[in-house]
Order: sequence, then C-alpha cells, then structure tokens
Amino acid sequence: MKKYIVGLLVVALVACGSIACSADTVAVSGDVPLSETDVRVAIKTMVDDSITILEVSGDVLDANWTRIRSILKGVDEDSLEIWFVARADANGGPTANVGKSLRAVAPGALLGVGKLETVSFDMPVMSVGAGAFEDCVDLENVYASSDASGAAFGRGATIGDRAFKGTALSKLTAIVDGEPNGNAFLLENVRSVGANAFQGTKVGTLGEFEIVSFGSGAFKDARDLETANVGDVAAIPNEMFEGAVKLNTVTADPENLRSIGDYAFRNAVSLTSNGLEGFGNVTQIGAGAFAGCLGLNDFTVWNKIGSTVRVSDASVASSNVGIGPKAFEDCVFDVLKLEVGGDDNLITDLGEFRKLFASRHLDVDAFAGAWVTNVQSSRSGNPGKTVKTLLTESKADLTDDKDQNVIDAVVMLGHVGFSVDAIARVTGIGSAVIEKVLEANPVPRPSPTPDPVAATDFDIAGSEYALGGTPLRLSVTPTPSTANSYDVVWEVADDGGTGANIEGNTFSADKVGTAEVTAVLTNRPEAGGNTLAPKTFKITVKEGGEEPGKKSSSGCNVGLGAFALAAAALALIKRK
Repeated sequence: MKKYIVGLLVVALVACGSIACSADTVAVSGDVPLSETDVRVAIKTMVDDSITILEVSGDVLDANWTRIRSILKGVDEDSLEIWFVARADANGGPTANVGKSLRAVAPGALLGVGKLETVSFDMPVMSVGAGAFEDCVDLENVYASSDASGAAFGRGATIGDRAFKGTALSKLTAIVDGEPNGNAFLLENVRSVGANAFQGTKVGTLGEFEIVSFGSGAFKDARDLETANVGDVAAIPNEMFEGAVKLNTVTADPENLRSIGDYAFRNAVSLTSNGLEGFGNVTQIGAGAFAGCLGLNDFTVWNKIGSTVRVSDASVASSNVGIGPKAFEDCVFDVLKLEVGGDDNLITDLGEFRKLFASRHLDVDAFAGAWVTNVQSSRSGNPGKTVKTLLTESKADLTDDKDQNVIDAVVMLGHVGFSVDAIARVTGIGSAVIEKVLEANPVPRPSPTPDPVAATDFDIAGSEYALGGTPLRLSVTPTPSTANSYDVVWEVADDGGTGANIEGNTFSADKVGTAEVTAVLTNRPEAGGNTLAPKTFKITVKEGGEEPGKKSSSGCNVGLGAFALAAAALALIKRK
C-alpha cells in the first residue's frame, strides 16, 4: 500500500537530529553543516520502508542529481517514492519558508529511473528541466506543497521539453493541509509547457490555466486525455494532441486563438465538431491538422479561415495558407459547411460559391483524402444550399463540360483537393465530364520543394580582402555538394590587428594583416537539426581598392588603347 504524508517525513527527519538514525546517510557535497538553504532528499522503498537520505548543501547541482539518479537506479525494489525536503536550521526546526534550493529540477535529473511511482516536493516548483522525469515509466504522481495561492507551481514556472514524456503521470497537484488536492492535474501559475512535455502520459483533463505557450507535441499520444482547455494561447502548435484518442472536447478563447498547427489533432478519433469550442476566429489550419478525426462528420470551415493568413514560425504551421495540405485526410464528412460572412443572404449562386472557396486561400490538397458527401454554405448555424441543389436550381447540364455552372462546381472542388470520385459524389456530375473540365482548368501546382539534404562536413578556401574594395561575402562548400538545408553563423576569432568585422556573412576590415574567422554550420530541423564542429579560416587583408585578383592598371600593365594610339602614330609617320 502506498504511503504519502509529507508532514510525517519532516518529523522523522527532525527526530533523527543529525540524521544518525538507521537510515543510510550520504553527504553528496561534503560534511557541511546544514543551513537555511540546505535540502534533504529522502528515497523510500515501498517494501521495507527503508530510507536513504542525501544531505545537499546549497543548490542541487547536476552532480547531485547524477548521484540521486544513480542511487535510485540501484535500488532493487518493486516501487519507489522520493521526497525533497527542506530544513530551516542546524537544530532541525521546520520552517514555512523552505528556501529556493530545489525550485529547479535539473534537465535529465531522474531520466529513465524505473519503479519510481511518486515524487513529492515540500515547496512550490519553479522549473522542471528538459527530460527531468522522461521515461520514468512507473511515475504516476507528482505532489508539491502549495504556496500562498494554493498552487503546486510558483508564479511564472516553466516545464521543459520532454519533462514527463513516457511516464504514467495522471496526477500533478498541490499539497493542501498535508494532503494532495484530489486527483487533479493542475498547472496553475505555469507560464510555458515545452515540446512533448506530457507525451504519452495518462493525464485525463487539462484545465484552464494562464499558460502563454505550449511546445509541439505537448500532449501527443496522451491516450487518457478527454477534455482540454488551452486558455488564451494564439496558436495550438504542431502535434499538440496528436494520437489523443479519447479527446472529445477542446476549449479555447476565441479572442486569441488564430492558428492550428500541423497534425495538431491527427488521429484524435473521438473529437467531434461540437467539441471544438472557441475556434470561430481561427484563420489558419495546418497540414494534416485534423487527419484521421473520424468524429468530425458535420464540420464547418469557419468564416475567418484565410481572411488574415498568418506567417507562423516552424513550431506552429508550415503552410502559409488558410487550410494546409491534407488537413482532413481520412475524415468522413456527411456534410462540409463553408461559413459565410457579409450580409444575411446565403450563397445562392455557384459562381459566388466558387469565389468564396477561392477567397479562403486553401492549399490545392486541402481536402485531399477526405470523404465528403455534401458541400454547402452556412451562416450562424443556418444551413444554406448544397452544391447538388444549386446545380439543380441552375438547370445545369451535367453532361456538358462547357456549362458554366458545371465548370464552377468542378473547379471549386478540384482546386482544393477533391478527387474526381469525390467531386462526382458531391455534384452528381459524371467522371468523364469532370476530367474534361479539369483538363481545361488544371489545378495550379507550385514547383516541388526538393527534399532536405543535411551537410556532413564543410570547407572554405583561404580568401583575400582588399582595403576599400567590395565587401567579401563569406560562404562554405558543403559535403555532400547536394546539401541544401543548413545555416552558417560567422564570427571573428582573431582580427590580427586588422579591425575585422562580420555582419551576417559580410566581412570587412580597415588595416592590413591576417584575420581568422570561425564558421559554425547547423542543419535545419528538417535535415536533422545537428550542429557540425566549428572551423576556423584565415583571410588576408591587403592594400588597395581593387577587388581581389585584379591587376593594377599602372606600371607594365599597358592598355590596348595605348598600343592602338602608337600604331596609328607610326602609320602617319610612314605616310609622310
């Protein structure tokens, strides 16, 4: 049976005085008397209730975390609990002000420690570093004594990338009056949550908090997550809820939310159209954002889509369009509604409907892979006429590829990713006619983007710079020569008295001599994101305003014009 009462542990430590009891005592940072900043780490096994106590003087540094992790991994028991307990003075008296020594859990602090089920702090936590508890596969509970606000985290706290990735975490809550605050998952006071921070955890509910930003994949594969409130964020990042198979309701602030990232809800199979609350002002939906969301059988494309296309950073959405490629792949829509803006009249003309689609800046593959039965306009829940109805009312000849209504319907759908079969299903037009219309009005496809190729090495030849001449543009020759996805940062390693300066990749100097510059090449994320070892090169700074390599026009370098003049003079003398 699990045991958890922070108060009892503190009493036990005080009773031990100098901790000379039966517990195994390890002085991690030396035999330094305890002070107001000292922290004790108690490791408790669940079988025999034995306790290992580490005395840490001052801040818990990386070396201390390495020692803690080593001890935990060496314990051969079925399950573990760990407490971080502050101590006020050398007499062992408890204090309400527990200090700041353990307000930061170091990156990778307890990475991969198995059998660890519960982690408790007797202080609010300010920072959980990247990968701090990553792959602690048995970790279910994290508790922290609350501050004045009753929160487990201090105001402005941060949770780093992969902090709890791969754990069984379901409870992250404060200690109130010596007891955990229910079965809650509370992120009150947290300012930012890093990429993949809670990936694969067993969190069931994400409540409304004042989080400013989430990293990519923050709750990816959180298969027990059912409801989520993303608060005031402007963007739901890439892969945020991908694979959250029980997620049925997501709430956002409509005044702030504008962008949904690539694959943000991919394979969230329980998500329904009615479960998206506060999404009406979204202007951008990324690639594959709702792919595999089988519950979106009645979906409305919001009025603001494409109205103000956002240029997002790489963590949000890759496509600068209203709806990115294959955003709804494998979705099954009984009806797809396009929300209409403007006056109270719904779309009654296929030409207007076609213009409405075009105005949303949709990718040419926006609806590729989606199964759609009907397409219609909509306003404030009031459904308009379907494409089939508009074709019927216009008395279009569905067998004529020159009929303007047929052309409008086919081009409208074909240019946003509908296949020939899908267009036939939505319009009732035959496949042969559809193919003729698309042949006459081909889908505009952008030039293909080459696949990213990483650089494995690079070089730069020694170069020269002439004082007062054209600025020298620095560049590298990558290996392989096909590498196309990297950035280079240049800096002056030693100016050699030349007064060398680099702005971006432009080198200049104001005195003769030899300067050394360093180049650092980093492959972009799509090419691996790794940084190669820096390289240093020499640049010779010479006198003269000419560009390097050009000869002077003085001295023996006589121009052809002078020879021509001399030849003309000689010919004149001969004639005389």
